[in-house]
Amino acid sequence: MKRQGAQQERLSQSKPSGSHVQSSGVATQVVQCHEPPARVVRLVHEGSLDPTGQTAPPSPGVSGLRCLIQRSLLRLQQQYGNRYVQRTLTGRRAWPESRKPDVAHIGAPTWWQQQSRRTVIQRVLGPPYPFQGIITTRWNAALRAAANRTSRIIADLPRNTRVTAIANSGGWLQVQTTINGVVETGFVSHELVGNAPAAGVAPALAAGGRQEVTAFGAYNVYPDAHRGALQPNELFEAEFRRLRTAWTRVNDNSGGMLIHGAAPDVAEMRAMLGRGMARSQTFRNLIMEITEDAGHPVTINVGRNNAYWVDEFATNKVDLNDTAVFDENPRAGNAWASTQGELIIHWLTERRHGATQGGGFAPAHAAPLAAGGAQEQYRADIGQAGRVVSQERHGPAGGLHAGAYTDNAGNILRIRRDGSGGNPVPYEIRYEPAGGGAVTTRHNRIVAEVRSTSPSRERLKLKITSPAHDVPSPAVDVSAGRPLNFTTPLGGLVPAGANLFVNLYKEGVWILPELLLGITRWAHPFERHTDTISIGGVSYTIAVRLQMDP
Repeated sequence: MKRQGAQQERLSQSKPSGSHVQSSGVATQVVQCHEPPARVVRLVHEGSLDPTGQTAPPSPGVSGLRCLIQRSLLRLQQQYGNRYVQRTLTGRRAWPESRKPDVAHIGAPTWWQQQSRRTVIQRVLGPPYPFQGIITTRWNAALRAAANRTSRIIADLPRNTRVTAIANSGGWLQVQTTINGVVETGFVSHELVGNAPAAGVAPALAAGGRQEVTAFGAYNVYPDAHRGALQPNELFEAEFRRLRTAWTRVNDNSGGMLIHGAAPDVAEMRAMLGRGMARSQTFRNLIMEITEDAGHPVTINVGRNNAYWVDEFATNKVDLNDTAVFDENPRAGNAWASTQGELIIHWLTERRHGATQGGGFAPAHAAPLAAGGAQEQYRADIGQAGRVVSQERHGPAGGLHAGAYTDNAGNILRIRRDGSGGNPVPYEIRYEPAGGGAVTTRHNRIVAEVRSTSPSRERLKLKITSPAHDVPSPAVDVSAGRPLNFTTPLGGLVPAGANLFVNLYKEGVWILPELLLGITRWAHPFERHTDTISIGGVSYTIAVRLQMDP
């Protein structure tokens, strides 16, 4: 397949005026973008371009491309001096490799060259690593085993493939990306890798394109013959058709993804997959890879309270109730914590690994957690820093479990669960920042309500009991249209065992201060439950459910 060695920068992305924002220890450089490239190069070679001042008055008609070149050269000179820029332009090494300056990833392209009569912008290579990139060539980029054009091709990476750059060798970036559930490491020619797009940034629709708003995201789509460069989140017509076909296969079980369960649960699972595709290129790539490989199907047996926790590798079960415990979007104040989409891409990658590689749970579980793996790249797509390095289960102790999701900075999302009566039920979520920051706790709360048909007021109260604890409500006046409402954390009753008991009392007189009206049994895993007690022509309806703090 034809490969494009470099890409032409779309001129409309560069503006003919601007200024460099002052950074630590560096004087502000005002750039009016008026010098043609030849003059900029000559001034740099002569050592007469002053990085702290301005050059001659602006000349009309200078293109955005020339502005980009001048601004980049000025930044290099400002940071590293004329000698480095001069040697960069002439293709000579400015320093020994051991003393190579830190100039990579400075945000703008950094030198220009003529190739086949087209001006090409390239990046300067060097640390800091790792950084998140994306394949930008219109054709596939070869992921090679070594940093040369004759080495073995590990895989062809389509445009928009997310990669994690970890080092460089000459003109090659060493990158990591997930293929068939495995993190592959190889080399890609550096001009085929661009900066990954910022999370949530939607490019404006350009001439010749159309916007497609779908259940799996909104996209700017351009004809395959479109000559201009596209932003990383924009699609050519053939790319959009491929993505739409993947979504069709998700919905009709016609490809490599098979979703089974009750109709409402299957619909909710598909909606979650659509939201993941809308948010993340990494997620979209994985869905396309799975659905296009019917020979290695991934099965999803979706339900509620059907998996021990979130999912089960051996049975292909996925628990929607457990998944809903996680935040759908990064949480304000604790933006490092795992989200629903990250959990989904974790078990999808696990199952893809199991289908294509075998080897059981351990290697499949490790694959999405690895450096450069699907979880790290998904997090980058949605604007989360770092990566989760471990997802561990602690316990049981007295029927109680804890799941700890720890990132590489030491932040921990800890979910405490009560499994004393069967399938674990979460009762507390703790956000534990690294370095002793303030811990935030969310409780799964029992929400109870009592309604009475009595025309006159009666003073009622509840007492909820477990094998180890009991929690009473305050006594309140209850009548028709005036219910008793009571809320208490489930954590105050664990281990709850197989049943909780909800006792309804009516206040009496001093001889008999409390009269037990009735008891309702609430069975593990404590789903929504309603019971009615009738005494002397009066009906008392007790409703209980769990509700996680927002």
